Amino acid sequence: MANQKITDLPQAVNSMQATDLMEVSIDNGGGIFTSEKFTGQQVSDGVIGVISNYAVIGSAYSQQSQTFAANTPTAVITEVPLIENNCLVGGSHDTGFIVDETVCINILFEASVFNNGGGNADEISFHLQLNGSTVADSARYFISPTNNHTLAFSANWILNVATTDLIEVMITISKVQFELLYESNFTGIGSPSAKLNIFNIG
Repeated sequence: MANQKITDLPQAVNSMQATDLMEVSIDNGGGIFTSEKFTGQQVSDGVIGVISNYAVIGSAYSQQSQTFAANTPTAVITEVPLIENNCLVGGSHDTGFIVDETVCINILFEASVFNNGGGNADEISFHLQLNGSTVADSARYFISPTNNHTLAFSANWILNVATTDLIEVMITISKVQFELLYESNFTGIGSPSAKLNIFNIG
């Protein structure tokens, strides 16, 4: 192959395929380069590996019912980790996640809100807390389910976070009878009282 500047080469017409071969210059770490052949699959695997090394992916849930004091913002417990990649279940009571990277993340939250005899049409609110401070514009307000009924609540947020940041979902209820319910009797399969997923998007 004749030596040419990269800028003089024609633009590739087709997308790279897994079986395509290319010549790559590899630095041994001391500034000495050798040429080696790489396949399209090796390039793809390398890119995915680099991304996964920095990806923040977390999933955790609670397998206990949760009760709260009225009119007192309280962190929702998600004590059972499913996935912890560049993050850890955090907080003093296994609440939220502590992240290990500076990224923009998508936060997905679900809860099973149970009215254990608190009457009708009263207030419940969830919001985000970052390192102990309320995140602006993160509140999600709704009206309680009727007596002895459960409401499936979900919300999502986008948030910039930095290394060692603690992200928590807070709940505020107007009556102590409003609970987060863990249920396993109906099907024999546990339904979490709350679940929190995070993953980076940039």
